Amino acid sequence: MKFKNFVFDLDGTLIDTELSCLKNWQFTLEQIGKKYSLEHLKGIMGLPIPEATKKLDIKIGESFEADWIKNYSRFSKDMNFFDGIKEMLAGLKEKGINLGIVTSRKKEEYTNFFKDFSLEKMFSTIVCADDTVKHKPNPEPLFKYMELTKSKPQECIYIGDMPTDIACARAAKVKSGIAAWNGNKIKAPATYTFKRPMDVFKVL
Repeated sequence: MKFKNFVFDLDGTLIDTELSCLKNWQFTLEQIGKKYSLEHLKGIMGLPIPEATKKLDIKIGESFEADWIKNYSRFSKDMNFFDGIKEMLAGLKEKGINLGIVTSRKKEEYTNFFKDFSLEKMFSTIVCADDTVKHKPNPEPLFKYMELTKSKPQECIYIGDMPTDIACARAAKVKSGIAAWNGNKIKAPATYTFKRPMDVFKVL
């Protein structure tokens, strides 16, 4: 078996959160007098709040991050698993694959907004943003996953939907896969491209 660990990004990879995230960014920024189109805000998708606001070149107050998390509940109803994800995860578990998540979400966000998806039943290890000092595209989140699971880079594949995910994997010397099933046509030097969730079985 080529990979013992299949590690996934969360937003835009396992769960379709794009619309909910974009609406929340737009709403929370409007509260501080900043107006952006949803299309413009796509450029910060997948980034932690500090990195996202830096990319937008705006200064935020101390309460912004807490407000962002509080406001998200307005839009979380728009989230769903991508088609085929649950079947893919069940199939990987049947084959004895260790399943993990490495996400830029904070633990508070994960607990508040993803509990209804019962991810803990499928994933043995979940690394959130506050588990590391540095974040994607830095390799530290994947290093943390490998530390917790006592895994080697060659035993892992990391699958995500953003260039930051692929850069994180490359820096950690981990094989990577683009989750092209979400419809985003990103350009990144991934090891593999998966058009459908079930395509991951081709690399077992």
